[in-house]
Amino acid sequence: MRLERHSGASWIEKARAWADLIRLRNPTGFLLLLWPMLWALWLASQGRPNLRLLAIMTAGAWVCRGLGCAINDLWDRHLDAQVARTRSRPLPSGRLRKDEVLLGGAAMGLVAVLLLGLLPSATWPWGLGGALLTVTYPLTKRILALPQAYLGLAFGWAVPMAFVAVSGSVSALGWLVFASAAIWALIYDGFYAMADEADDRKAGVRSMAVSLGAHVLPVIAGCQLGMMLLLLGIGWAADLAWPYFLALLAVAGLFQRQQAVVRRFGHEAGLRAFHMNQWVGAVVFMGIAGGLMSHGG
Repeated sequence: MRLERHSGASWIEKARAWADLIRLRNPTGFLLLLWPMLWALWLASQGRPNLRLLAIMTAGAWVCRGLGCAINDLWDRHLDAQVARTRSRPLPSGRLRKDEVLLGGAAMGLVAVLLLGLLPSATWPWGLGGALLTVTYPLTKRILALPQAYLGLAFGWAVPMAFVAVSGSVSALGWLVFASAAIWALIYDGFYAMADEADDRKAGVRSMAVSLGAHVLPVIAGCQLGMMLLLLGIGWAADLAWPYFLALLAVAGLFQRQQAVVRRFGHEAGLRAFHMNQWVGAVVFMGIAGGLMSHGG
């Protein structure tokens, strides 16, 4: 009986470790990946997305997020051990072994391939490109001054995939949405990097916060302005109605709030500002959906 109780506890601990590895209890990263895909899918389909396509791409975003976390933590397991916030992650803490994560990552990769196979064949090369970005992103933290720019490509890659899945090609509107998603990554991951700046410097990790130092917050503000201009361009190009532009006012307020939180509480509050961005994505989506519905009416 004692052995059974010990075995059960072990399985529970493993399940918790896997939940932590794929950030199951912290869905912000998944939402930051999901929202641009939904923006693109709604715009490409004029507000009437195919439900099967929506389900496949949503499932794909969730699986790819988990796979990306596994790959990132494999690359960074030694660096994570040197950063206070990531020291308790499953790999550096020893709750999962490297071979376990490799096996689980392979399983998630297989599911991602199967989901890609359910999409129109025109999306398959784009899916392979997205996989390459996901696998190589962790390397950029070692060689690029602004790895967040590369992350923007990876997190925005579902945008052209959505346009291709709907219409077979990426329109000028699609590239505007992609650019908006890419610059958004500079914003939210720039805040994320601020929270880890001191530990990253010690560990030799490169980021916006490390590279820009005291200038990082003004640069993020410039990115926020740039994203607002791109979002205005999307509204004009897609001929969206007034609810969209009302939503942009709310986005501007959210951006101002993020800046205020970090200015008041310091770089340690960057993580709070990072999490606020899930609401930015939601508000933009509601604006797009409302703008398309009102225009259609």
